[in-house]
Amino acid sequence: MGSAMPEASLRRFELSETIGERLRTPFDATLSDPNRLRIQAALHGLEAGGSIRFTALAKALGLSDGNLSAHLAVLTEVGYVTTHESYTGKRRTRWYSATAVGREAFEAHVRALQLIVDSARARPVATPHPRSPQPEPTASTSTTSRSRTGWPRAAGSDRRIASAASANLGDE
Repeated sequence: MGSAMPEASLRRFELSETIGERLRTPFDATLSDPNRLRIQAALHGLEAGGSIRFTALAKALGLSDGNLSAHLAVLTEVGYVTTHESYTGKRRTRWYSATAVGREAFEAHVRALQLIVDSARARPVATPHPRSPQPEPTASTSTTSRSRTGWPRAAGSDRRIASAASANLGDE
């Protein structure tokens, strides 16, 4: 499988209380389902009071009629989506739109997700764990050279590369 890093070389961090609070921000249980989130996002993207046909929504999201119908039923039951029907002759068309409650729930869910994403990017707030080994500053770490891939070279690798290169030149 993967190689295990020696325990002494691992750097451990503790998260600040602020990040912990952000990570515990509750999600909307209904919108935690990816398909329902996509449906609500599509409806939220319509102007207030706007609606979309069932078939257009199914096509846009790539969902089967049965799958879309089941998710719309859940969203309608909790009050996030409203539906109305229109008729052209005997042909029925169902139209769906986001309710004010659904729009607010979507916004709150997005804010909760954004807090988590922002917390993951807030690295300076994390503090080293008290038992985490800290690297000792040395002259070689302050002037670390980079390999062709951009990764730092190990200490002393420049000397090894230079001696290997000079050894190869002598073989010609």
